[in-house]
Amino acid sequence: MLLKSLFLVFILSCTFIGAVGSVTSRQSEIAANDVLLQKEPDNPELLKRNGYLCLNTNQDERALEYGRRLFAVSGTNTAAGIRWRTHAHIILGQAYTHLGNRVAAFSNLEKARVLGEGIRDHDALCSVYNGLGIYRTKTQGDRHSAMEAYTKALAEADSAANPAKRAMVMYNLGALWLASNEAIPDTRFLEMAYHEAASQGDMDLKFNCCVALSGSAAAGGNTGESEKWLVEARNIMRDNALEAERYYLATAEGLHHAFAGRPAKAEHAYIFAMENIDSLQPAMRTNLCLRYGDLLASTGRPRDAIRILKTGLLHAKANETAFDSCALLLSIAHAYADIGELKNAYEYMELHRRTLDNVQKRADESSYMENRVKNDVRLYELQIERQKGQLLKKQR
Repeated sequence: MLLKSLFLVFILSCTFIGAVGSVTSRQSEIAANDVLLQKEPDNPELLKRNGYLCLNTNQDERALEYGRRLFAVSGTNTAAGIRWRTHAHIILGQAYTHLGNRVAAFSNLEKARVLGEGIRDHDALCSVYNGLGIYRTKTQGDRHSAMEAYTKALAEADSAANPAKRAMVMYNLGALWLASNEAIPDTRFLEMAYHEAASQGDMDLKFNCCVALSGSAAAGGNTGESEKWLVEARNIMRDNALEAERYYLATAEGLHHAFAGRPAKAEHAYIFAMENIDSLQPAMRTNLCLRYGDLLASTGRPRDAIRILKTGLLHAKANETAFDSCALLLSIAHAYADIGELKNAYEYMELHRRTLDNVQKRADESSYMENRVKNDVRLYELQIERQKGQLLKKQR
């Protein structure tokens, strides 16, 4: 059950935002767009595109820059201006989510929701609800609310007739569904996302679906099925030059071998990933340390496990991932108990308890904060309606 829970954390770390293509191709497109922006610095389409591309390449600070610039050039409360402002708020909201600024994240996403619903922009609303799903998962660990948000995002993708976004949301929803139904893994959404990604030519998403389906099969004891999906993931990576994914694939291979009872092979894969840990997404770094540390502890090396787990704890603190901290602290406490250092074990158990209390406290604070933000956004909405009325009056 422990290894299975680690798989669920692993898959939830790989949420999708909305751009298609490999990391290398996205980087090239950002650079090309920047050249165009030197000639047209106020081009909203280019600013929007680069904002989303930066989100998908873990360049959150740069995404904030493009989001702010897009907001600044969005202009008056015409339909076009509101559309650009909606996307500016989405980019800002998702960037702040990744950076751990809960208030700014929710405020921007809520404003984007209000604006998107006002002009019935289904494509933008899909991104809004997908962003809210990521926000609920990453900042609060609220899987129920996240699943509700992803379900709304899926409906908006259908209304917008956007199969690429539909595939993206199905992956996020499928990952969350696995995490919410541990006893009976349900891979339907992931399988649908896989087929949709294949038809759209989205190799990044197809690759991640293979990895997730491999982990699900391994967790269910079907190592043959798990290996089949891993082989396909390797082929996709090779055929599409997804070099940046090789470390992510190594973590998946480690997980596969750990489930299959091959600890030496699992450790070999984890060591390769650890040597390149900075290339992984922040949440993946903590999860890698958690899985590798627990593998070391289970093979009779608790002192080595403590060293790896503490490395993960540093990454968790740096990225404000409190739920990862809880799991790491608990594993460290157990490792200290295994070597008879009961004082240290007790201290880490106490840290674990306090961290859990802080998680609950933050959840309560978030609920209060969100109610305040909703009231502020309502005033913002009324102001926009008043400005639209004034504009209409002038036109008449």
